[in-house]
Amino acid sequence: MSYDTLKTDPARERIDVMQITVERCSLTNGTAPCTATATCFNSWATCKDKTNWTATDFTLSFCTPASICPDGYIPFLKSVQSDSGEPDPENGLGKRTSVSFTLLDAPHDDIGIDPYVASRTYNPMDRGTFWPRFKTRWPFYNGRAVKWYRGYVHEPFSLANCKRMDYIAEELKGWGRGNVVLTAKDPLKLADNDRAEYPIRSTGRLEDALDATTSYTTLDIITDRPTEYAIQSFEPSFSAVRVGDEIYKYTGTTAHTGGIRLTGVTVGGFDQYETTRTTHAAGDLVQKCAYFKAMRPIDVFQVLLEDGAGIDTAYIPYADWLAESTTWIAGFRITRLVCDPEGVKKSFDELIPQTSTWAIWWDEESREIQYRCVRPPDLTEIIAELNDDQHIISGSVKCLDDSERLLNEVYVTMGQRDPVKKIDDIGNYRDGFVTINADSQGINEYNGRRSKSIFGRWHPTGNRAELTGLVDRMMLNRSFVPFRVELQLDRKDDSIKTGEFVTLTTIAAVDEFGEALPTLIRVLKSRSGDDTVKITARQDAFASGRVGAFARIAPDTFAAGTEYSDTTTDEQAYYMFIAADDGFIDGSVAGKVLL
Repeated sequence: MSYDTLKTDPARERIDVMQITVERCSLTNGTAPCTATATCFNSWATCKDKTNWTATDFTLSFCTPASICPDGYIPFLKSVQSDSGEPDPENGLGKRTSVSFTLLDAPHDDIGIDPYVASRTYNPMDRGTFWPRFKTRWPFYNGRAVKWYRGYVHEPFSLANCKRMDYIAEELKGWGRGNVVLTAKDPLKLADNDRAEYPIRSTGRLEDALDATTSYTTLDIITDRPTEYAIQSFEPSFSAVRVGDEIYKYTGTTAHTGGIRLTGVTVGGFDQYETTRTTHAAGDLVQKCAYFKAMRPIDVFQVLLEDGAGIDTAYIPYADWLAESTTWIAGFRITRLVCDPEGVKKSFDELIPQTSTWAIWWDEESREIQYRCVRPPDLTEIIAELNDDQHIISGSVKCLDDSERLLNEVYVTMGQRDPVKKIDDIGNYRDGFVTINADSQGINEYNGRRSKSIFGRWHPTGNRAELTGLVDRMMLNRSFVPFRVELQLDRKDDSIKTGEFVTLTTIAAVDEFGEALPTLIRVLKSRSGDDTVKITARQDAFASGRVGAFARIAPDTFAAGTEYSDTTTDEQAYYMFIAADDGFIDGSVAGKVLL
């Protein structure tokens, strides 16, 4: 029976499973090719022949005590507490998902853990408890895969009938005290600034001094890691390095004694960038740069996550990202020469507000990193409905104004000149503009200024149209104070996910006459407990209809001169038509162009 079928039985016994995957050697201790003469536990920390170490995944499975304990599972899992992540729409990566597994620390027979337990001359049950031994044998568990399965007891038990969520191990606390707590985070934790930088920090140094007047065509670098300076794997097919406050472009590399030689070198800047020529001493650091030139935001995100944070490509549903991007920001491109190692999360926190990105977050159940644009619900998007009578648990609705979202003035700069200068050096940008929502600032509305500065070092001067559209969306979506809503649902309604639009009908959101007003909201967090689902959502300007109607430009397959009356009802709802002077087409409200 499937999870969805089992969950509908309120009397069904719950079971939780936690799995952690570590590395274990596939060889047999002391048997060729292993040359060890002392015993081990087939873990890296205990290996006596690291030259022949051959790693393979090894998964330990723990479950909550249940009437039927699956074979091979250790019933040490006492409880699980999760703190769901929450995206920070239009601002940054937001809060990471965290889950804590409380496990019993008790004696264990080592069966299934120690591959040589049968030949040991001691009884593992007399050698303390399980977790101190685990910590000694696998001290490098941090960052390893952790899976949480939520299911129900059913014979025969199968993980395929459970809901699976993926994380990475963070820390283990409390061993030797009777209980331990294993904390795990979602994979986006790998993008934290203290764990991931891009470009990667370089180690090479100048072999020879450089003066301020010679037009160098090669640079010789001393390093024991010459591959650091390989031409970047994405377009454009050249790279750059920073020496002091000067940038050198190069188009190739060749082997060089003690390091590597950069060839096809250009000095004095390139493309939109310019740096001041100066002298450099032998031994000065040579930092590899990253040049993102006219790239889609999703392609920059992919490079940062995969090459910067080392996140598995399986977690990035690029085809879905591309479909979202192509639909809503098809022509959007960004450009930047990044001259120093920067925290990956820091880059995301800068990029998300500058790329019409609504949010990027980890979805536990699909086990993928999701991406959405700032946009209204699509014309064909299925929107769930929640109301007080059929779904919402009585008394669980809580609404509050989200005043931090208010924004009615945006200042934008673009066209960075010198890429090594500080981001907020206004004089280092070639162009800029200010957008103000005077109504929002006026005495009849919020009677005040709520401003934001966008230092557009990811935007050349040619991006003015893209930035204008971005700011227009931002102002439409944030020039009023939306409300946040928290509510609880029965577990039968646990299909509602982060990022989805929902029509909410509740007496907590009413019109001026006190009548419940159906309101479109966007889900920020969906957290499942034993019998309930907790939803956190926010009213969205596009969703709430504050921006008016929208439609798509019709494709070339429509014949020239096609009249509104000649199209189908679906086509009239989907495509844009030119309105009459009064703003109507055959009595219908015309669509609004969404920039």
